[in-house]
Amino acid sequence: MNRFTCIGRFVHTPVEKFQTNAYGKKISYSNFKLAITDKYKKATTGELGKRVAFIDFQIFDSGCSVLCKNFQKGDPIYIEATVKTYRDKNDPSKNDIVFRVTHFEFLPLAKIRKNDVEEETEDEYLEELEDEE
Repeated sequence: MNRFTCIGRFVHTPVEKFQTNAYGKKISYSNFKLAITDKYKKATTGELGKRVAFIDFQIFDSGCSVLCKNFQKGDPIYIEATVKTYRDKNDPSKNDIVFRVTHFEFLPLAKIRKNDVEEETEDEYLEELEDEE
């Protein structure tokens, strides 16, 4: 199974671009980057920590138009994607990895809802960890 799901925030406002495919049809696309935060509590010290990964995504066609018109830098988004690999033209032994968006959902800024199960926002999560200490 080739499926990746995440919740992240836009590093930059996505921009819609256009290209012509092999059949001469004009298609829209966008390449964008999300910041995905992983929060944890250090086992040895109990300190709160976080790691941020910056991941590249691609989106095409009508989904691209909707995404680019409705999202901007810092907005949260839920994404499902597939992994695509490309050979590096300068070094055939290397592969570039890109996540191609297959589905996305708007997320409210205050609460994150997925599958009708309410989840905590990042701030609420950190407050809860602090209260446990």
